[in-house]
Amino acid sequence: MNTDLEKPGVPEVRAVLRAVTILRAFGGSKPAWSLAELTLATGLNKATVRRLLHTLEIAGLVAHNDQEQTYSLTLDLVALASNVHQGRDLITLARPFLSELADLCSGISFLWVFDKAGGVCLDRVVASSSFITAFIAPGNRSELNCGAGPRVVLAYVSEAERAQVLRRPQVQRTPFSLIDAAALEARSSVIRHQGYEFVADDFITGLAALGVPIFTRDGRFAGALSITNLTDRFELDPKGVPVWLAPMQMAAVRMGSRIT
Repeated sequence: MNTDLEKPGVPEVRAVLRAVTILRAFGGSKPAWSLAELTLATGLNKATVRRLLHTLEIAGLVAHNDQEQTYSLTLDLVALASNVHQGRDLITLARPFLSELADLCSGISFLWVFDKAGGVCLDRVVASSSFITAFIAPGNRSELNCGAGPRVVLAYVSEAERAQVLRRPQVQRTPFSLIDAAALEARSSVIRHQGYEFVADDFITGLAALGVPIFTRDGRFAGALSITNLTDRFELDPKGVPVWLAPMQMAAVRMGSRIT
C-alpha cells in the first residue's frame, strides 16, 4: 500500500486493498497458487483470502483449476491493462531501439521509468543470441538502488522524489549493492556528471549493466535505457568506459528527439 496517497477524511476500502494484495502475489515465476500458498504469501486470514478469490473469480480476473486446486490470473487482466495509456506510446517508440541494443550486446535491453518512488520496467528485449535469460518482465517494479537503469532513474528524478526514495530502507541484493542513502546520493551526482551508469554484480552476481538517460527535445527526463549481460562480456576502453556507451547514448538521443 502506498501511504503517500492517503487523504485525510477519505476512508480506504480494505477489501479492495486486500484483493489487490492477492493479485500482486501472482508473478511470472509462479503463475499458479494454492489457497494455502496465497494465505502464507499475503499474510491475510485464510477465510478472507478464500472469499476474495471467489469474488475475483466471479469478476473474471482469477480462474480456479479444480484438478490442481490452484488459482491463476485470467486474460481479462490483459484486457484491462491494454486500457492503460500512460507509457504505451513510449513503449512503441522504444521497441526498435531496444531491439537494436539487445542485438548490439547479445544480451537484454530494458526501458525504465519512475513511478511511485520506484522504477518500472516498461519493456525489455532479449537478444536471440543472449547467454542469459530474462529476470525482469515488463511491468515489474524495481528498487532504485541496484542496477544501471534504475540508478539512472534515481539520479535524474527531482530532488524531492529522490529524497522520498532514499528515506526508505534499501534492498541489498548482493554484497555489492549500495544501500546507504548518502552513498546513493553521491552516486547520483556522479551519474549526472558523466551521463551514464555502469555497475557490476550489484543486482545479480555475475551480471553487469550499463544505463543512460533519455531526454525529450525540451530537456525533460523521460526514462532510461539499459543493457545487461555477463560481467566479463562488457569490454572497457583504456579509460574504463564501456565500449557500448556511445551507441547507447546515440539511441537515447534518437529516441528522445521523437518524444513529443
